[in-house]
Amino acid sequence: MKLTKILVSVALVLFTLVAATAIPAMADNLRCGAGWDFDANGFTGTLNVAVDGSGNLTGTVYGNPIQGYYNNVSNEMMFVRSIGSSPAQQQIFTGYYWREGALDVLAGSFEGFSGSGASAGRHRFGFKASCMIIQ
Repeated sequence: MKLTKILVSVALVLFTLVAATAIPAMADNLRCGAGWDFDANGFTGTLNVAVDGSGNLTGTVYGNPIQGYYNNVSNEMMFVRSIGSSPAQQQIFTGYYWREGALDVLAGSFEGFSGSGASAGRHRFGFKASCMIIQ
């Protein structure tokens, strides 16, 4: 009887330790770099990205340079689009990446400033990008 109680206690402790151990998130590297179909607030174009081993992102959207970060654990991407040299001519994009079979998808929102077509009354917009992976 006493041995049974000890074994049950040990089993409960082990179960608690295993259940409390964090399971690492799966890392999703981008399968598509160049040629994303991009739609930001109804304006369509192409998104091209490159991500280095540290998560630094560079590329272009609508032909303008972008730079930012991609976290392949949270699947969050953040980048700044520079339309011109003034800080008022920048847009800040934040979105999330996921896979739908052979389709890579990125969606989120972006904020603009006066030199990028935004105003005090309307400065936050949505965007979506997709890229078909041919296997």
